Amino acid sequence: MSFEVKPSAIANFGADMKALSTDTTTAKTYVQNHLDITAGDARMFFTAAGQVEQLRTTILNTLTRLEQLGTACSTELANTADMYRKADLAAIREMDRVMARTEVTPEPPPANPAAGLSELPGARLTEPAPKDPIPKVADMFLSCADYISPSHWFLWAMGKVCGVNPAEWIAKELAGDWEKLSKAGAALENLSEFHTVYARALDTEADKMFASWKGNAADACDAYFDDFEQQVQTLVSPTRNAGSQCQSLAYGMWGMAKSIVSLLELLADELLYIAVVAAAGAASSTFSALIGPTIALGVIAWRISRAIKIWKQILVTHGAAWTAVTGFSGVIAGYMGGMNGMETQRLPGSGYDHPAVNA
Repeated sequence: MSFEVKPSAIANFGADMKALSTDTTTAKTYVQNHLDITAGDARMFFTAAGQVEQLRTTILNTLTRLEQLGTACSTELANTADMYRKADLAAIREMDRVMARTEVTPEPPPANPAAGLSELPGARLTEPAPKDPIPKVADMFLSCADYISPSHWFLWAMGKVCGVNPAEWIAKELAGDWEKLSKAGAALENLSEFHTVYARALDTEADKMFASWKGNAADACDAYFDDFEQQVQTLVSPTRNAGSQCQSLAYGMWGMAKSIVSLLELLADELLYIAVVAAAGAASSTFSALIGPTIALGVIAWRISRAIKIWKQILVTHGAAWTAVTGFSGVIAGYMGGMNGMETQRLPGSGYDHPAVNA
């Protein structure tokens, strides 16, 4: 085995690692801002909000570790490049235990090595936006039945006059801020892309360095960064899947809110009909003479039974949503287990440590 080294290639990779570490700091701020869902935001899915908070803590711990690794690698690589520039060739040969041709490309030390990354992972951390569960046109089409409901327009008018539509207010209080949860899901999907680009940068930029660095020390460094890349790659899938789960729950909360608003309007239609029939029966003796008290009571009883069925539908819808929230918490807990891999990645100095460089 021959030994050769180009110190500037090592220094450039060190600069790349510094840039990755800086982007990881940006990612921490991104997660803090966009995975901040309070119980007040969540309403009914408050248990899910607690799980998202735990997820945020887990991700921040992982990113802090990744930030530490990037900084430590940058320092170690810069020191390694500096050592090779200054070292005696015989000492290098002995240190690397290579009894063959030794080549060190003489180079003046650059003042500030420039990072050669083609893409920084932080570029993937765009502003997240809530996704529409269904196209607006389809939503309007599916809501056509609401437009012929007297209660729909009564509640709409109440919203215009009083500033709040009671049915929509109740649904929102139950469903919470589903858009904020959707944004959190989009942020997690973007963070998954961040990890993908980070892992790719470790692979491609390390390969550039090892193209001009050969020997036992280079092999040890190569093994370290191969493991580092794999650890980062393991973060991609659970982060993306957690984002998808947030989106699914957000859509579920949106669907529940829509269903409850429609059902409350149907319930109000039935109650309005019952009130009209009861008032007419009580106020008009002519009405009672025509259809008889028994028939009037029968109509009211039939409408009451219809109203009870609608109310049961509301309860079933609420129960299904609660089941979805409970399932979400369990799934997210599983994904968090897959985000702790960085804790096993040793910092340079115990994992990757060039034998000729003092920490």
